[in-house]
Amino acid sequence: GVQANLGRYEVRGILGKGGYGVVYRAWDLALEREVALKVLPRDMHDNAEAVARFFRESTAIARLNHPNIVRFYEVGAFQGRYYFTMELVDGRTLKDMCDKESPLEPKKAARYVAGICRALAALDSLGLVHRDVKPENVMVGDDGSVRVMDFGAARGVGEARTGARMVLGTL
Repeated sequence: GVQANLGRYEVRGILGKGGYGVVYRAWDLALEREVALKVLPRDMHDNAEAVARFFRESTAIARLNHPNIVRFYEVGAFQGRYYFTMELVDGRTLKDMCDKESPLEPKKAARYVAGICRALAALDSLGLVHRDVKPENVMVGDDGSVRVMDFGAARGVGEARTGARMVLGTL
């Protein structure tokens, strides 16, 4: 795990775990705001693909400034631990909402899909493909806002080709 502090960030709890990192709720002591802090697990630091994916994700988010995409703040390392921070969205994942409230009201569902489409159009305008769009990678804020997140599988359009037998993202 991560100690209670990671440099200027005070870790306050786990928000989620993925294949390429743990996301914590944290307090930025310097800027006095809550952030989502993604940390690459120590056992993955020697895995070149894991490190590349981790930094590819932070770079993809950093290139985007869009209301339907989680905002990027900072990438760095502290005592040999790679991390990046992004906007903390208070709300729930679309998966969590669907699991508990299915079926969604058609107007709500249409609003969520429209937000996701605007995010994907913004990605496309930069020549990026998300490659892992799924309900658990969409946050719906308490204010009804929709934010796409988890850009670890994102690639440039020219790089997006894969072998015929390669599985990408989540099945």
